[in-house]
Amino acid sequence: LDPAPDGGTRLALRLPGPAFELAVEGTLAAVSDGADGVRLYDVSDPGQPRPRASVALPRELPAGALSLAGPRLYVAADTASVAVLDVADPDAPAALAPADRKLQVSFPK
Repeated sequence: LDPAPDGGTRLALRLPGPAFELAVEGTLAAVSDGADGVRLYDVSDPGQPRPRASVALPRELPAGALSLAGPRLYVAADTASVAVLDVADPDAPAALAPADRKLQVSFPK
Protein backbone atom coordinates (compact mmCIF):
# COMPACT_ATOMS: atom_id res chain seq x y z
CA LEU A 1 0.00 0.00 0.00
CA ASP A 2 1.22 3.47 -0.82
CA PRO A 3 -0.86 5.80 1.41
CA ALA A 4 0.89 8.94 0.15
CA PRO A 5 1.95 8.40 -3.49
CA ASP A 6 3.49 11.85 -3.77
CA GLY A 7 5.47 11.32 -0.57
CA GLY A 8 6.85 7.93 -1.58
CA THR A 9 5.78 6.34 1.70
CA ARG A 10 5.34 2.56 1.67
CA LEU A 11 3.39 0.56 4.20
CA ALA A 12 3.57 -3.20 4.68
CA LEU A 13 1.47 -5.01 7.26
CA ARG A 14 2.14 -8.61 8.18
CA LEU A 15 -1.18 -9.87 9.51
CA PRO A 16 -2.04 -12.92 11.62
CA GLY A 17 -5.01 -13.76 9.40
CA PRO A 18 -6.88 -12.72 6.25
CA ALA A 19 -7.40 -9.09 5.28
CA PHE A 20 -10.57 -8.13 3.47
CA GLU A 21 -10.33 -4.35 3.56
CA LEU A 22 -7.78 -1.72 4.56
CA ALA A 23 -8.42 1.92 5.47
CA VAL A 24 -5.68 4.43 6.31
CA GLU A 25 -6.10 7.95 7.64
CA GLY A 26 -3.18 9.87 9.04
CA THR A 27 -1.16 7.50 11.20
CA LEU A 28 -3.99 5.02 11.79
CA ALA A 29 -4.64 1.93 9.69
CA ALA A 30 -7.65 -0.34 10.13
CA VAL A 31 -7.88 -3.84 8.67
CA SER A 32 -11.00 -5.99 8.55
CA ASP A 33 -10.52 -9.73 8.80
CA GLY A 34 -14.00 -11.18 8.55
CA ALA A 35 -15.18 -13.17 11.55
CA ASP A 36 -12.25 -11.93 13.67
CA GLY A 37 -13.36 -8.29 13.37
CA VAL A 38 -11.08 -5.28 12.93
CA ARG A 39 -7.44 -4.65 13.84
CA LEU A 40 -5.99 -1.16 14.38
CA TYR A 41 -2.36 -0.24 13.69
CA ASP A 42 -0.20 2.83 14.29
CA VAL A 43 1.53 3.52 10.97
CA SER A 44 3.44 6.64 11.99
CA ASP A 45 6.51 4.64 10.91
CA PRO A 46 5.17 2.91 7.77
CA GLY A 47 8.17 0.59 7.72
CA GLN A 48 7.27 -0.78 11.16
CA PRO A 49 3.51 -0.63 11.82
CA ARG A 50 2.59 -1.16 15.47
CA PRO A 51 -0.56 -3.03 16.60
CA ARG A 52 -2.90 -0.91 18.72
CA ALA A 53 -6.11 -2.90 19.37
CA SER A 54 -8.49 -5.47 17.93
CA VAL A 55 -12.27 -5.20 17.94
CA ALA A 56 -14.32 -8.37 17.62
CA LEU A 57 -17.80 -7.89 16.23
CA PRO A 58 -20.56 -10.26 17.30
CA ARG A 59 -20.11 -13.62 15.53
CA GLU A 60 -23.06 -13.03 13.24
CA LEU A 61 -21.51 -9.78 11.97
CA PRO A 62 -18.27 -10.49 10.07
CA ALA A 63 -16.28 -7.34 9.27
CA GLY A 64 -16.04 -6.35 5.63
CA ALA A 65 -15.55 -2.94 4.00
CA LEU A 66 -14.10 -0.12 6.14
CA SER A 67 -14.12 3.65 6.07
CA LEU A 68 -12.15 5.96 8.38
CA ALA A 69 -13.56 9.45 8.81
CA GLY A 70 -11.74 11.39 11.51
CA PRO A 71 -12.31 9.67 14.85
CA ARG A 72 -14.98 7.32 13.40
CA LEU A 73 -14.46 3.93 11.83
CA TYR A 74 -17.41 2.58 9.87
CA VAL A 75 -17.43 -1.18 9.34
CA ALA A 76 -19.74 -2.95 6.92
CA ALA A 77 -20.80 -5.95 8.96
CA ASP A 78 -22.46 -8.85 7.16
CA THR A 79 -24.88 -7.82 4.42
CA ALA A 80 -27.20 -5.42 6.22
CA SER A 81 -25.40 -3.97 9.23
CA VAL A 82 -22.89 -1.23 9.93
CA ALA A 83 -20.81 -0.99 13.08
CA VAL A 84 -19.51 2.44 14.10
CA LEU A 85 -16.44 2.72 16.33
CA ASP A 86 -14.93 5.77 17.98
CA VAL A 87 -11.19 5.41 17.32
CA ALA A 88 -10.11 8.81 18.66
CA ASP A 89 -8.00 6.76 21.08
CA PRO A 90 -6.83 3.79 18.98
CA ASP A 91 -5.68 2.02 22.14
CA ALA A 92 -9.24 2.09 23.51
CA PRO A 93 -11.72 2.02 20.61
CA ALA A 94 -15.33 2.38 21.72
CA ALA A 95 -18.40 0.94 20.03
CA LEU A 96 -20.98 3.56 19.10
CA ALA A 97 -23.30 1.27 17.11
CA PRO A 98 -25.00 -1.12 16.96
CA ALA A 99 -26.29 -0.34 20.43
CA ASP A 100 -28.16 -3.63 20.83
CA ARG A 101 -25.09 -5.85 20.26
CA LYS A 102 -21.94 -6.17 22.32
CA LEU A 103 -18.56 -5.56 20.65
CA GLN A 104 -15.43 -6.96 22.29
CA VAL A 105 -12.18 -4.96 22.35
CA SER A 106 -8.81 -6.62 22.97
CA PHE A 107 -5.29 -5.27 23.09
CA PRO A 108 -1.99 -6.62 21.73
CA LYS A 109 0.44 -8.16 24.20
